[in-house]
Amino acid sequence: GWQNTPADFSDGIFMSQSLRMVDELAAANVNHPSVVLLGFFNEGRSDDESPATAAAYSAMAARLKERSRGSRLVSWGSSTGLNDRQLAQADVVAFHGYPAWYPTSAPVSIPEIQEIPLIWNVLARFVKETHPD
Repeated sequence: GWQNTPADFSDGIFMSQSLRMVDELAAANVNHPSVVLLGFFNEGRSDDESPATAAAYSAMAARLKERSRGSRLVSWGSSTGLNDRQLAQADVVAFHGYPAWYPTSAPVSIPEIQEIPLIWNVLARFVKETHPD
């Protein structure tokens, strides 16, 4: 899914279908040595602290680890950055911030571009401090 919400995570049909999807994902890639990451919930509401959201991320990560027999890293694309509350479930997370790109129709300015490395450094420091291992 993309940009899934707490309502999605609370929906038994959605979660059942999502778990089935990761079963198929793991099975389809079992013999592909170049596939090293298996992901789910692209840009989902991983900043939500509700029990349903925590359970959804935990269930999806556990299922992927189980079905891949630990041979793949578990991941998702997080659009919530420093507010992501589910990072403990992931092996790798891509922070989707889109600085100086969108959502905008205005021309990009040089100062916006110059801020991009600063943003990356903040994210890197956050990860290093909150998830040292």
